[in-house]
Amino acid sequence: MIIAKALLLSFLTLICIIMGIYVVLAIRAFIIGLLLSIVYLLTIILLWRPELSDAIAAFFGIGRGLDLILIISVFTLANVTFFVVRRLFLQSKSIIKIVRYLALAEAKMPSKSN
Repeated sequence: MIIAKALLLSFLTLICIIMGIYVVLAIRAFIIGLLLSIVYLLTIILLWRPELSDAIAAFFGIGRGLDLILIISVFTLANVTFFVVRRLFLQSKSIIKIVRYLALAEAKMPSKSN
């Protein structure tokens, strides 16, 4: 059981390290990449020292560290979903404007053959 836990923690740590490097290299906005890398670093710390999440949760008046992590996760996912949907909506409006412009620009004038 101890070996399985150590392997799981090592695997999750490796995933967090890879994702932390990836977001710094792949995301054009440096600040966002840096913030996400910090989140991955904090995740690694909480993986190896889970009692820290309990201490942080107690500071905020929440019973368990897991409850705090779940609250933050739900809040974050809700906000990310909102921003993605908003961006898709704005992108859709832009595409509609471009298509309308192209349709009007390439429209053929009716010929008067009377």
